[in-house]
Order: sequence, then structure tokens, then C-alpha cells
Amino acid sequence: MKETKELIGYTGLWYFFNEDQPQLIYALLKQFSKRGYAHEFSKAIIRYSFENLGFKYLTAATDEHHLESQKVAKGLGMKFQEKRIENDKPTLSFSIENELKTSL
Repeated sequence: MKETKELIGYTGLWYFFNEDQPQLIYALLKQFSKRGYAHEFSKAIIRYSFENLGFKYLTAATDEHHLESQKVAKGLGMKFQEKRIENDKPTLSFSIENELKTSL
């Protein structure tokens, strides 16, 4: 938090599942969830990925039971891509194309 310098979570890019490019990643401490922080932080990462890194798309994966993460992905304009099993857990994958960046 800017005012308190308290670390409330993180967002960025990270390689998962042996894919060609990193995925969007975000997490917040529980007491800071549902306040729009993950959405705002993630918008900045998406914009940076498209405008500065030249990504044509960006993906994000979440455990199937983590509904709040799915809401963030959908709220960012990401579309559901697939469900698969990763590390014995059902995982949902979402994606956004670079052409959609202007709506962020």
C-alpha cells in the first residue's frame, strides 16, 4: 500500500507449464481481496506486455475452485480457453489477444 508501504500481494509475469511465454500472475493477501487491486495491477501488466514486450496474447491460469481469480481474468477481458489437469489439480486457462488492449 502506498500510504503504509505494506506489501499486499504481487502481480507480474511467470513461466508455468513449459509454455512459450510467461503468463500473467496475481495474488493478494486475503484481507485485500475483492477491492479491485488485482484487476488494476493486472491491467498494467497486460498493457506493458503488449506495448513494451510485443506479446501477441497473454494467458493466465487458475485452479478451478478459485472463483475470485476467474472473476479477475474475465473482468480483464480474458476468455476461457481450456480446462486441464496440472499437478493433479483441475486448472482453467484464460487468454487475451493484443488487439483487445485498447479496451483496458
